[in-house]
Amino acid sequence: MTFSSPPSADDVGVMSTDRDLAGLVRSLVGPAIRPQVWLLYLDETDRPLPLVMPFDLDLDCAEPTEIEALAILAHEVAGHIDATQVVVVWEREGRPRPTAAERAVADAVTSCFPRGRTRLRGQFLSHSDGVVRL
Repeated sequence: MTFSSPPSADDVGVMSTDRDLAGLVRSLVGPAIRPQVWLLYLDETDRPLPLVMPFDLDLDCAEPTEIEALAILAHEVAGHIDATQVVVVWEREGRPRPTAAERAVADAVTSCFPRGRTRLRGQFLSHSDGVVRL
Protein backbone atom coordinates (compact mmCIF):
# COMPACT_ATOMS: atom_id res chain seq x y z
CA MET A 1 0.00 0.00 0.00
CA THR A 2 1.31 3.44 -0.93
CA PHE A 3 0.42 6.58 0.92
CA SER A 4 0.96 10.03 -0.47
CA SER A 5 0.88 13.37 1.25
CA PRO A 6 -2.06 15.66 0.59
CA PRO A 7 -1.58 18.15 -2.22
CA SER A 8 -0.25 21.56 -1.25
CA ALA A 9 -2.09 24.74 -2.18
CA ASP A 10 0.51 25.38 -4.87
CA ASP A 11 -0.07 21.91 -6.37
CA VAL A 12 -3.84 22.32 -6.37
CA GLY A 13 -4.08 25.88 -7.62
CA VAL A 14 -7.00 28.26 -7.67
CA MET A 15 -10.51 26.91 -7.03
CA SER A 16 -12.36 29.34 -9.28
CA THR A 17 -15.20 27.02 -10.38
CA ASP A 18 -17.47 24.37 -8.88
CA ARG A 19 -15.68 21.85 -11.11
CA ASP A 20 -12.37 22.83 -9.48
CA LEU A 21 -13.90 22.39 -6.03
CA ALA A 22 -15.40 19.01 -6.94
CA GLY A 23 -11.94 17.87 -8.04
CA LEU A 24 -10.46 19.03 -4.75
CA VAL A 25 -13.15 17.19 -2.78
CA ARG A 26 -12.56 14.05 -4.86
CA SER A 27 -8.83 14.17 -4.13
CA LEU A 28 -9.17 14.91 -0.39
CA VAL A 29 -12.31 13.02 0.65
CA GLY A 30 -13.01 10.64 -2.23
CA PRO A 31 -15.92 8.19 -2.31
CA ALA A 32 -17.84 7.76 0.94
CA ILE A 33 -16.73 5.30 3.57
CA ARG A 34 -18.84 6.37 6.56
CA PRO A 35 -21.26 9.12 7.55
CA GLN A 36 -19.46 12.31 8.50
CA VAL A 37 -18.99 15.92 7.46
CA TRP A 38 -15.80 17.67 6.35
CA LEU A 39 -14.88 21.34 6.43
CA LEU A 40 -12.40 22.64 3.85
CA TYR A 41 -11.10 26.19 3.82
CA LEU A 42 -10.07 28.59 1.04
CA ASP A 43 -8.27 31.91 1.21
CA GLU A 44 -9.16 35.21 -0.48
CA THR A 45 -7.43 34.07 -3.69
CA ASP A 46 -9.60 30.90 -3.90
CA ARG A 47 -6.68 28.66 -2.89
CA PRO A 48 -7.20 25.79 -0.45
CA LEU A 49 -5.66 26.17 2.97
CA PRO A 50 -3.88 23.19 4.58
CA LEU A 51 -6.65 22.35 7.01
CA VAL A 52 -9.32 19.71 6.44
CA MET A 53 -11.57 18.95 9.38
CA PRO A 54 -13.77 15.81 9.62
CA PHE A 55 -16.63 15.63 12.12
CA ASP A 56 -18.86 12.78 13.21
CA LEU A 57 -22.16 14.18 11.96
CA ASP A 58 -24.62 12.22 9.84
CA LEU A 59 -26.41 14.05 7.04
CA ASP A 60 -29.53 11.92 7.56
CA CYS A 61 -30.03 12.81 11.21
CA ALA A 62 -28.31 16.15 11.82
CA GLU A 63 -30.25 18.17 14.36
CA PRO A 64 -30.81 21.92 13.89
CA THR A 65 -28.59 22.70 16.90
CA GLU A 66 -25.78 20.57 15.41
CA ILE A 67 -26.10 22.32 12.07
CA GLU A 68 -25.95 25.74 13.69
CA ALA A 69 -22.96 24.70 15.81
CA LEU A 70 -21.16 23.42 12.70
CA ALA A 71 -21.69 26.73 10.90
CA ILE A 72 -20.49 28.73 13.90
CA LEU A 73 -17.44 26.52 14.33
CA ALA A 74 -16.59 26.79 10.62
CA HIS A 75 -16.73 30.58 10.86
CA GLU A 76 -14.61 30.71 14.04
CA VAL A 77 -11.92 28.40 12.63
CA ALA A 78 -11.84 30.41 9.42
CA GLY A 79 -11.10 33.54 11.42
CA HIS A 80 -8.11 31.86 13.07
CA ILE A 81 -6.54 30.67 9.81
CA ASP A 82 -7.38 33.71 7.64
CA ALA A 83 -9.81 31.75 5.49
CA THR A 84 -12.48 33.69 3.65
CA GLN A 85 -14.45 30.69 2.33
CA VAL A 86 -15.62 27.35 3.68
CA VAL A 87 -16.64 24.24 1.75
CA VAL A 88 -18.87 21.69 3.50
CA VAL A 89 -18.64 18.08 2.35
CA TRP A 90 -21.25 15.60 3.55
CA GLU A 91 -20.02 12.01 3.36
CA ARG A 92 -22.41 9.08 3.30
CA GLU A 93 -22.59 5.77 1.46
CA GLY A 94 -25.29 5.30 -1.12
CA ARG A 95 -26.53 6.82 -4.31
CA PRO A 96 -25.42 10.18 -5.68
CA ARG A 97 -28.86 11.76 -5.57
CA PRO A 98 -29.60 13.45 -2.23
CA THR A 99 -32.90 12.73 -0.52
CA ALA A 100 -35.37 15.47 0.34
CA ALA A 101 -34.23 15.27 3.98
CA GLU A 102 -30.58 15.64 2.94
CA ARG A 103 -31.45 18.66 0.79
CA ALA A 104 -33.23 20.16 3.79
CA VAL A 105 -30.09 19.76 5.92
CA ALA A 106 -27.97 21.39 3.20
CA ASP A 107 -30.47 24.25 3.00
CA ALA A 108 -30.35 24.62 6.79
CA VAL A 109 -26.55 24.90 6.67
CA THR A 110 -26.83 27.60 4.03
CA SER A 111 -29.43 29.55 6.00
CA CYS A 112 -27.63 29.45 9.35
CA PHE A 113 -24.11 29.99 8.08
CA PRO A 114 -22.85 33.17 9.69
CA ARG A 115 -22.81 36.21 7.48
CA GLY A 116 -19.73 38.33 7.43
CA ARG A 117 -16.12 37.78 6.57
CA THR A 118 -16.43 34.05 5.86
CA ARG A 119 -18.57 32.85 2.99
CA LEU A 120 -20.04 29.40 2.44
CA ARG A 121 -18.50 28.60 -0.94
CA GLY A 122 -20.46 25.40 -1.52
CA GLN A 123 -21.64 22.05 -0.27
CA PHE A 124 -20.83 18.68 -1.76
CA LEU A 125 -21.97 15.11 -1.21
CA SER A 126 -19.39 12.34 -1.14
CA HIS A 127 -21.33 9.17 -1.98
CA SER A 128 -20.40 5.55 -2.78
CA ASP A 129 -19.35 6.32 -6.36
CA GLY A 130 -17.87 9.82 -6.15
CA VAL A 131 -18.76 13.42 -5.42
CA VAL A 132 -21.63 15.74 -6.46
CA ARG A 133 -22.48 19.35 -5.63
CA LEU A 134 -25.51 19.88 -3.42
